[in-house]
Amino acid sequence: MRHSFYSKDKENTDDVKRIGSMHPQKAMRELGITYTNATPQSMGDQWWFWNCENLPEALPPFLTEIKSDPMKMVGFGLSQKEAESIRDYKAN
Repeated sequence: MRHSFYSKDKENTDDVKRIGSMHPQKAMRELGITYTNATPQSMGDQWWFWNCENLPEALPPFLTEIKSDPMKMVGFGLSQKEAESIRDYKAN
């Protein structure tokens, strides 16, 4: 299970700057990355994207792969139902 978070705090250059300046969901679409859920984290100016697929080998500097149990994130932007759905997701 691959999850990523998107943060605008990173230095961006050239095409990375263009994509990095987009709304996070639009940037993920532009990169061809799919996901099942997107969780905004306003306090950290971040987004958590769950069950990511089609991640490039080298992630842009504004994306970081996270290894987190969604069940531990209930109450931090995820409901119990959302966390269970993320946990139980089976990639095609």
